[in-house]
Amino acid sequence: MNSPASWITVGAAIFAVRFVASEAFFERSSVKRGRMIFPPVLGIRILFNLGISGGIFVASRIAQTEGVQHNWFLILFCVSSSIACFVLMPGTITITKNSLIEAKWFGMRRISIDWFNVEYVFSSPVERLFTIVGKDGNQITHGPYHVDRDGFRDALRKYCSKFQATQSET
Repeated sequence: MNSPASWITVGAAIFAVRFVASEAFFERSSVKRGRMIFPPVLGIRILFNLGISGGIFVASRIAQTEGVQHNWFLILFCVSSSIACFVLMPGTITITKNSLIEAKWFGMRRISIDWFNVEYVFSSPVERLFTIVGKDGNQITHGPYHVDRDGFRDALRKYCSKFQATQSET
């Protein structure tokens, strides 16, 4: 690790992680047709989408050039990482005056919790997340990589009667 190129690579990786983590603090939610939209930060969306397509692309290239019999474990690893990126990608949270909706997996999975069906709201200032649990067991989590934490908290105060702000959040 003595070459300048390796130090530049390490520095760029550290900068990228710091940038994505701080990006969630600076981005704001958008309002469209009376709906507040809280997507994951742009860096996370780019990272996961590149992980999905990149893993599939690399697996197909390995299978075409070197054959499946010798490198089946690499193909399996690439496909598994693509599936993991797809499954673990944070969803976009939408708040309306009637409900809270999370869309994941490019819109294929939707979770909706009406405000009157909210069982409880858990907030963790240390982990920077809000978890809303419905009476049917569905839960939606606004995590540290979603945009506009303060705007989400204000919307919960406005629409959700079960939300009680803790002393550390006020």
